[in-house]
Amino acid sequence: MDRIELSQALVLCAHGAGGGSAAAEKLAGILRERKQFSRVEVCCLKGRPSVAEALQAVAGQDAVLVPLLMAEGFTYKTLLRGALSDAGAMADRVRLSRPVGVHPRLADIAAAHVCHECARHGWATPDVHVLVAAHGTPRHRATGESARALAAGIEAQAVFHTAQVAFLENPPSIEDVLRAIAPAPCVVVGFFLDAGDHADSDVPAAIMRAHPKAGYTGAIGNDPALADLILDIARQ
Repeated sequence: MDRIELSQALVLCAHGAGGGSAAAEKLAGILRERKQFSRVEVCCLKGRPSVAEALQAVAGQDAVLVPLLMAEGFTYKTLLRGALSDAGAMADRVRLSRPVGVHPRLADIAAAHVCHECARHGWATPDVHVLVAAHGTPRHRATGESARALAAGIEAQAVFHTAQVAFLENPPSIEDVLRAIAPAPCVVVGFFLDAGDHADSDVPAAIMRAHPKAGYTGAIGNDPALADLILDIARQ
């Protein structure tokens, strides 16, 4: 649909591995200011408020739930759908969208971050290798597919030398790919919704071990521009 009815509520659901999601709260604040939904609620699969608590807050209204996840993987297909099933009748008027991490315009946001890092280091973009650093999981291949799609979208812009993907838990590993790139200029994009142990500790540590001169954009989910992607997903 072309527009969102003001009677519709929006629920943003984050993984919440650390007990909450600062990125989700920030994006919810941006979307509340735009006044395009009757209300905007935030919930976490692991932490508070829970999915059931957020659905209780919008009970009786039509709502769209946008997962603040990076892939249509195990968390989306199993954990989130299970939480909605457990919510029972409260989920009857809730429409589940695709995760924000699979939106094709995420590549534009990532490319802008890479260009900023290139300017900061004084690198010419055609010389720079881009590495999308993702979590990965052996439980669901789709987790890796969305990260590969982001790398492909960045490479299709023909701005940078190459764009590749690497993982914390799947091959190829972040360190192996960075060692293969070094000493050429490289910018690593954190394929994570929120700042957490993976985005703030694990990836920077891998960079320091394998290519300490590489740039790093941090978690892509910290960009307020994701609010526009959420609106687009909610309309579909």
